[in-house]
Amino acid sequence: MKLDKLAQNPTIKKLLKECDKGDILFSEGSSANTVLLVLSGSLQLSRKRNGQVSILAVVGVGGFIGEKALLQEQPFIRAATATALTSTILLELGAVHFAQLESEAPAVYHLLLKKAFKSLVSRSEQADGLNQILRSYDPQKRFLLFMNFLATQGEQSPKGKIFFFDAETTAAQLNCSLSEITEWLQELINAKLIVPEKDGKFSTPDENVFLSMETSLLGASKAA
Repeated sequence: MKLDKLAQNPTIKKLLKECDKGDILFSEGSSANTVLLVLSGSLQLSRKRNGQVSILAVVGVGGFIGEKALLQEQPFIRAATATALTSTILLELGAVHFAQLESEAPAVYHLLLKKAFKSLVSRSEQADGLNQILRSYDPQKRFLLFMNFLATQGEQSPKGKIFFFDAETTAAQLNCSLSEITEWLQELINAKLIVPEKDGKFSTPDENVFLSMETSLLGASKAA
């Protein structure tokens, strides 16, 4: 069963949630006990620190938010604020609803279970990958490794890999200054290694180019 057929299931119809562009689905720090699966549209996850809002990710069709709700009945705290970037349709369910699907809609139950665990594994692998990147003492090398990491996690398209990038979040994760990240990003754009797209996304025809790129090339225009 595909995602676009989920809404046709009578049990699922009762759990659908629709929102318009700009709607805030939940705020950082709020209590929750449900998981959200994006069936159409997209959401933006953001976090506020020291008065500054950083964009963490854009969640598209098939994306899960709050998988732990399927594994526990106790409420948990949302780690970010979710805002609809477009008109969006979501499936919202808690542990009780999920358990009901096993008997009422087993095909849907197994699909969601598979996607939930796949999402959890993906996040675990992302965390491991980021930890490896942070072991590099050279900040420029960390940046290039991180760009490769983001690209490999991106979506395949005719332009290559499309991935989301936020300079403030990257600076915090890599322990670099925002000015350094902005400068290095611009160097990649100037070299046509990445191309700015919409909604904070970038595309690259070859995600592996960052692995062979010399760090001395970053900031080359300033040195010249």
